[in-house]
Amino acid sequence: MENKNRSLITLGILTIILISLIVFEFVHLNGNVTKEEKVIKVGAVLPLTGKSADWGIKTQNGINFALKEVNSDKVKIDVIYEDSGADPAKAITSTKKLIEIDHVDVLMCQLSDVCSAIAPTAQENKVVLLGFTNAPGFGEFGNYIFNLRGESQVGGKVLGEYASRRYRNAAVFYLNNPTMIGMFEGFNNSFTRNGGKISKVYIHNLEAEDFKTELIKTKNENIDVLVFLSRYQT
Repeated sequence: MENKNRSLITLGILTIILISLIVFEFVHLNGNVTKEEKVIKVGAVLPLTGKSADWGIKTQNGINFALKEVNSDKVKIDVIYEDSGADPAKAITSTKKLIEIDHVDVLMCQLSDVCSAIAPTAQENKVVLLGFTNAPGFGEFGNYIFNLRGESQVGGKVLGEYASRRYRNAAVFYLNNPTMIGMFEGFNNSFTRNGGKISKVYIHNLEAEDFKTELIKTKNENIDVLVFLSRYQT
């Protein structure tokens, strides 16, 4: 948990540093712009409430920490936060508000299903979107869309190779979103190619509360490894 928190904070810091470099170049090339024009508005669509709030709050902390370092009298980055609640539909509404009312220059998002949902809106409006996501093919939404974390199939492939050296029979639980679907695909291909067998696959939504029935069934299937690909948190 500590490593995850540190990674989320670091990601927020690195993103703001990236944006600050873009802003610096903008100011350097436009030395005669007014002070008001040097304020760069960034819209951040994060899960600040709900089951995934831990992710969003840690990232928000990282962003706020970085802002103290990069803001100056010459350049100011103003981050406007919107709570997605891990709900893609809510995130789309928030994104339209950030673009049409707040007139943000750059967008950030977190969680693969949220980022994938808002990417078409960002691309259509020609607003750069930086995604904290591992969703496969995220950058293919268009030339304004950038993935900051790499694709999840790679992680699944490495996990499958590791598991296949120790186990033969697996059960997999995975969250039904783009990142975890990609993770499962990478794991499945790698694990089975190296001699493993996946006997049970359970797909769950974020709203899932109880896995007791599925776990009891898994216990009776002579499974020697349980793979849980999710961001589920009680």
